[in-house]
Amino acid sequence: MYIKYSQEVLPRDIYEVIPKLKEIIEQVKVRHLVSDVRNTRVTATKSTKAEREAFKKFAEMLIYEKNAVIGAEPKVRMLIKIALALLGKSRSTSFFETKDEALAWLKEGGKQ
Repeated sequence: MYIKYSQEVLPRDIYEVIPKLKEIIEQVKVRHLVSDVRNTRVTATKSTKAEREAFKKFAEMLIYEKNAVIGAEPKVRMLIKIALALLGKSRSTSFFETKDEALAWLKEGGKQ
């Protein structure tokens, strides 16, 4: 499944984004994700404790085997890595510059 984030994602967006992703993943029985974050930017907006707890709760519902993230600028990559570590999903995710590299990793068994 290819997911393209086309704008800034704010902490409050998790209430809408995560449940939609979960529904889509369940419908198509997705095992591998390609998350295109090339157009995602990070701002100084702080999340509330409730938003962080909601993110963790919703993100734990996302079940996938592997996630290939493409185009993450350094700040976005750092935040994704922190979130994945908190969720225990660091080992199932890798970062790539191009979609072709990401797809190759998913096809070859996901070792990088």
